[in-house]
Amino acid sequence: MALVSVKHVLISESVDPCCKTILQENGIEVTEKQQMTKEELIAEIQVSDSSTD
Repeated sequence: MALVSVKHVLISESVDPCCKTILQENGIEVTEKQQMTKEELIAEIQVSDSSTD
């Protein structure tokens, strides 16, 4: 089984604030944007993906 290293997470729905805190405490960068349109979500994912190249 391959291990995946998660470095950045986009939270696009309402979650308990402790979720963001736990991720950040474990070295994961968190972007929190809610109520995004489909187009905004796609654009955000593409920007994040291109910055990892």
